[in-house]
Amino acid sequence: MRRASEDCAVLDRPLEIARPLRQIRRLETGAVLEILTSAGYRYAQYTHRHKRYGCLLRVFEFVSLVPVTSFNFVAETISTLPVFSFVSEAVKAGKFQIAAHAPISPAHSVFPVFRCAVVGHQPDRVLSWILWDGDREWQVSQLSEEEAQLPVLLLADPAAIVDILESRQHKNAPGHDKS
Repeated sequence: MRRASEDCAVLDRPLEIARPLRQIRRLETGAVLEILTSAGYRYAQYTHRHKRYGCLLRVFEFVSLVPVTSFNFVAETISTLPVFSFVSEAVKAGKFQIAAHAPISPAHSVFPVFRCAVVGHQPDRVLSWILWDGDREWQVSQLSEEEAQLPVLLLADPAAIVDILESRQHKNAPGHDKS
């Protein structure tokens, strides 16, 4: 059994220093999006745009009980959930807020290579893998140790992103049995 604090930090007070830009509606790379979930505020940074899959968001693994006012963490934090989404409508509708614009960290400035499983009639059996770098794709029969660490290609609408985040929060909640 794992505790929530093992997987994400919960902030119960506002971080200080930076000026929030919540009135800004312009979605461009570097935008830090505020996503309200049942457990609190989550944040993602828009790092790349792909013509086919939309905005690449890097979701940060912490929850804040109050809106964050300093975004210094963006440059220092590695996200563990990259997801493609067409979020401009969610921003226009106010479902996701642009909380700030921040420089994209060096770790997130390079477009990542993604992995995607090729499954047959039995969904629990992977036949091969496709690796994709944003421009080209190639197939491999087995993943190397390094390739197994690549992020999974994930495309989700804004509502599904919230569902994914809430599902991850519940799986990491105290008392949740992972077996």
